[in-house]
Amino acid sequence: MTRNIVYSIAIILVALVVKVISNLIINNALTKFDKNFLLKQRALTIATLIKNTLNLAALVITIIMLLDQWGINIAPIITSVGIAGLAVGFGAQALVRDIVTGIFILIENQYNVGDKLKIAGLEGRVKEITLRSTILQDDFGTIHIIPNSSISIITKLK
Repeated sequence: MTRNIVYSIAIILVALVVKVISNLIINNALTKFDKNFLLKQRALTIATLIKNTLNLAALVITIIMLLDQWGINIAPIITSVGIAGLAVGFGAQALVRDIVTGIFILIENQYNVGDKLKIAGLEGRVKEITLRSTILQDDFGTIHIIPNSSISIITKLK
């Protein structure tokens, strides 16, 4: 029993150290983008995505290790989580498609805030780029929210 407690504390401490170090590395990398506001915003979005992914992975691994340490059979739990993930994945296909496309838009620097574009038959200036959508404002002030997954052809206008 005492051994399980000591190992559990060690597992939690290692997970916290990994989280702190990974966040420090990402934050340190962000300081290189201070000069250009658009680059900094893009880097901040990508860094937040990476941090959240790493933190979630660390949490899941820590919980699995703790359950295993206490002698709980984790195979049925992992199977159940896998099946639930599959069900959620089928239900969230459009959301996942939007986010994946948004990641590629950000990484490939396809367009920036302020660019005048024609996307999905709509013309306007880019007001905001998120992982899920691109927001255009046309010459009449109308705001158009375009899901990233529906963006197939982008025309940059002058």
